[in-house]
Amino acid sequence: MMQELEDSTLDLIYRRRVSSFLPGYVILILVMVTGVALPLVKVDVITSSRGMVRPFHEPVEVYAPITGILDSCRLQNNLQVSTGDTLVWIRSDIPKAKMKARAEMMALNRASILDITHILEGEVPKETSRFRQSHRNHLAALSHLQLQEEFLHKEFRVAEQLYRQEVISLYDYEKAESDYLIMTAKVSDLRESYRDMLATELQRLELENSTYHGEIEQIRSTLNDYIITAPLSGTLLHNQGITTGSVIHTGTSLGMISPTGRLVAECYLPPATIQTIGLGTRVKIRIDDPGFNLNTFLETHVDHIDKDVSVIDGNPVYRIRCTLKNPYLRTSEGAFTPLRKGMTFTANFILSRRSLAHLMLEKMDRWVNPSEGAAS
Repeated sequence: MMQELEDSTLDLIYRRRVSSFLPGYVILILVMVTGVALPLVKVDVITSSRGMVRPFHEPVEVYAPITGILDSCRLQNNLQVSTGDTLVWIRSDIPKAKMKARAEMMALNRASILDITHILEGEVPKETSRFRQSHRNHLAALSHLQLQEEFLHKEFRVAEQLYRQEVISLYDYEKAESDYLIMTAKVSDLRESYRDMLATELQRLELENSTYHGEIEQIRSTLNDYIITAPLSGTLLHNQGITTGSVIHTGTSLGMISPTGRLVAECYLPPATIQTIGLGTRVKIRIDDPGFNLNTFLETHVDHIDKDVSVIDGNPVYRIRCTLKNPYLRTSEGAFTPLRKGMTFTANFILSRRSLAHLMLEKMDRWVNPSEGAAS
């Protein structure tokens, strides 16, 4: 009886010892498998950043280039415009009136120039009453002097004969000669002074016409500013209630055009992180909108990094842009919907792929040497 009790006790102890080692074996095997798998299993090393979907081209603010009164206006919020569409017509009657006045002055000057040219060439002026009268006055004055010159010339010839016959003295002869020469000089001076006056007036009129021409061209070039067009295609926003009849001043904001077309994912990274990112770095983007499938990512790559640092809220950052070549996402219902400007997202930048063992060693190294980890 004692022997049977002892055998049963020993058998119970043995079975309990065997069953107690089974969990240990299982755990040991799992540890060994995990240790073997750590160098083999690789994961993505990422850094994340918040961002926003934006148009490829920057929004453009439209300003008034001149001061004036709006003759007609198409400004309204959410208006879809194309490049070259007219947005505002500004009244241009004043500059056009100035151009007309300058053109009329040039026409009068050209007529005067033509008359002066005719006079200098020995012809009769026909274009303007001013130079017709001037030419008549000159001819009358010249004719008067020429008559005196002719009379004195006859007196001189008579005096010359009488002097040779010794009828008059040398003084009387020289006086007659002097009077004739003085009158001849007056006739010549009248001709030359009149030609000089005409030449000076011709130069003045040509210079004045050149000035008028420059003013007309300048006014004509500003006429383009009286019609304001859209610099690019997009949606007009931020209109300040400007309508037909409003008075605008140079530099007045007429609104902003948010461009349509290509979209980009734009986000910012600090200088410490930007060193590990370059052009072509893979990026996975998850949109914040709960209507999209949470497991759906947009895959793209970095195609622009600003050369210079920017400061946002006192923090230095670099702007990064990723082109969205296929800006569509699957919704939770399975349909595809396009992305829109202003949507926010989380961007995961894939820096490299490393094994779990390598990551664990790095973490242990930073835990053992925290100062070196901070310095790196």
